[in-house]
Amino acid sequence: SLLEDRGYDLPLSSVNWVEGIERQISLGKQIGIDYEPRIRMLIGFRKVGLGLNSYNHVRMKAPELESLFAEKRPTLTEAANCILSAIRSSIPKPLGH
Repeated sequence: SLLEDRGYDLPLSSVNWVEGIERQISLGKQIGIDYEPRIRMLIGFRKVGLGLNSYNHVRMKAPELESLFAEKRPTLTEAANCILSAIRSSIPKPLGH
């Protein structure tokens, strides 16, 4: 690969993950599903230190967000509050609270 040619040592798990994502995008295009926005969102969550649990909670809030945007043009604050409430609900509470 290009990275290996430049001297980078890539873990096999990373290579497999990228190939799997490429396959999913390719198959999605064949059946009319665009996975790229979902994958970008997942990578964005990982970049800011949030896990898969937070991502899944926000994805479950997607219908609520879609209806919010369909009903009216929400303010940035309204949209952010909806997303943040999904993230907050995904963070486990400390023991004893």
